[in-house]
Amino acid sequence: MKSGVYIIKNEMNGKIYIGATRNFEKRVRSHLYALESNTHHNKKLQDDWNLFGSNTFYFQFLQDCDESELLKLGET
Repeated sequence: MKSGVYIIKNEMNGKIYIGATRNFEKRVRSHLYALESNTHHNKKLQDDWNLFGSNTFYFQFLQDCDESELLKLGET
């Protein structure tokens, strides 16, 4: 189970969504389910997903960190 910071990047326009999670694999599945269901909480990300299609996006894990560190990142 990976805990840390990740991005979702749109290769067509270069936009990046940055997130932090306690479980990267589970979070990716959650994002994909919402995006494919057209119910994602981030309207701009959802709009780009609908416009450009799933093939233009990738998920990348950037940084491992302890759960306690994730809380600190959220406070900055």
